[in-house]
Amino acid sequence: MGCRFGGHTFFRANPVSYALRAAQVVSFALLTVPAIARADGNARADGIAEGAHVFARHAGMSFRDEDRSIGPVLPGMMLDVIKVQGPWLWVGRGWVPAHDVVPMDSALAFYCQQIDQQPTYFALVTRARVYYERREYDLAVADCSQAIALVPEAESTSALSMRARALARINQHDQAMTDLNRAIQIDPKCGVAYAGRGHLYLELGDPSKALEDFDRGVEFDPRSAWTRGGMGRAQATLGDYDRAIADFGATLAINPYLRAIWNNRGNAWFKKGDYSHALADYTVAIELGPTAQIYFNRALAWGRLGAADKADRDMAKALELDPKFGPAKRHDLKQEPEDQRS
Repeated sequence: MGCRFGGHTFFRANPVSYALRAAQVVSFALLTVPAIARADGNARADGIAEGAHVFARHAGMSFRDEDRSIGPVLPGMMLDVIKVQGPWLWVGRGWVPAHDVVPMDSALAFYCQQIDQQPTYFALVTRARVYYERREYDLAVADCSQAIALVPEAESTSALSMRARALARINQHDQAMTDLNRAIQIDPKCGVAYAGRGHLYLELGDPSKALEDFDRGVEFDPRSAWTRGGMGRAQATLGDYDRAIADFGATLAINPYLRAIWNNRGNAWFKKGDYSHALADYTVAIELGPTAQIYFNRALAWGRLGAADKADRDMAKALELDPKFGPAKRHDLKQEPEDQRS
């Protein structure tokens, strides 16, 4: 919508897209483009867009910054494409070549074919992550168990951590904790295992222990958005909303496409009583992918701001997306917003 002044119409920038783009720019500024990408500017990452989820095609890949490796792409990692530069993709942790990744929509068929030909640890753990994202947690557990049987125990930490993540989703918390403790015992610097255990402690209602593990996770894996986001949730659960907001901001600087983090930072603003900032973050979360929970959370913010008509509209959208969503069915604007798991 535009506003008129002196016979001219001026169009305001979409504040939602601006907020997301601003986070993107902050994230993109953290690394430099590999020289090969600058030299081959005519090449393109066909079919892969910003915001896409991708997986590594094979073991042995690494993230790049300029012309050096800055760490391995581990089995089971899902990479979020934040910037496309010629044939290169920036995925928050570094650059990867587009020809070495598989998009989400074709990943299951790709790894099934690889595993049918020859089951490998990397393919099994990465297919487990695909199953996890599809909410097929039992299949993810089975793949990780098969992967663990293929390698010496000292090489099994990625599979143990991935299996624990899937086990936690089906409420097998004791087994998940056993896997994560074992992974940390094998490798005391395994950042993903500390992050997984931190998230598990959050689910079990112990944010103080969670925060300790997230601190260790960040120490060993400082560019993990999953770890940073968990740290923010732990701080918010402990009532330190300023630190939570800072941690969520650091998470979005790594990956601005994380809908759950925008929602959860909105909740931290909400609980501080800053409903306008909460509203802005919920709106970006909706732009990234609407859910009943986020529409409900935004309805609560509209309600606190006295905009009953907009609150009613968002409540209706929540029920449209999920007719069984209880909090929206109660239509009580005095409720508290809820976090999303990341």
